[in-house]
Amino acid sequence: MKGRLSIALACAALVVAVLGSTSVGQAASNAVKAGLNTARSSALAGPLRVNAAQPLRRGPRGFRGRRGPPGPRGPAGPAGPAGPAGATGPAGATGATGATGATGPPGPAGPDNERLNAQKDGVAGGVFADFSTPQVINTVTVNAPANGYLLVDGYTFVNNEGNGGEYFLSPKLDGAFITPMEWAALEDGQSGVIGHFTLNYVVSVPVTAGTHTVTQEVSGPSGSSFYNANHLNTMFSAQGSVTNGGSRPGHGPAQG
Repeated sequence: MKGRLSIALACAALVVAVLGSTSVGQAASNAVKAGLNTARSSALAGPLRVNAAQPLRRGPRGFRGRRGPPGPRGPAGPAGPAGPAGATGPAGATGATGATGATGPPGPAGPDNERLNAQKDGVAGGVFADFSTPQVINTVTVNAPANGYLLVDGYTFVNNEGNGGEYFLSPKLDGAFITPMEWAALEDGQSGVIGHFTLNYVVSVPVTAGTHTVTQEVSGPSGSSFYNANHLNTMFSAQGSVTNGGSRPGHGPAQG
């Protein structure tokens, strides 16, 4: 209703504007003005109402217009917080063995933990001596780089020159006998009979790191005897063991 009234008023105003300059138009204008005044006095006049204090009444809602086109995509929002870690999955099957890699370069030399020290008789001749006074016939100095063990090997040739009695070859470490019976090799000489024999042994002894002196001495009955071809070898090893064991049954008491 209000829409039609507004259209009618607009058309009337247009006619007044066109015909206002003629007498006929003047008459029409007067008629239109009279119509306007009547319309303004109507409660439905809206903006054309004469009394501004009259309440403005809203007309009926028109039909919803067509949806406009979608706007551009907005910027991506910030990343959300990381979610909790999931449960560990089951172990996969063992893969196939890979090809053997190339041999690497040799590593640096290891520590010098094995060494030989020795002394031997360097002349063809021999020595005559009274063996009732022990004769030190070889001396070797050993520098042990760590705690370990010494393998001691000694040897000498003896001519008893007819003297009877026992001949001994005894190794010592730093002045102390290595074996509990104080000798490592023994041979009996018969009185009045010239005998030729050798005295030799191999023994092991634990040592501490540092410098040590190994000696061997020959001893026997009084009187002049002869020895030569004597030598003393020592071999150090950082690994190994030395245990005590008794003599075989029937061959004397066990030594601790």
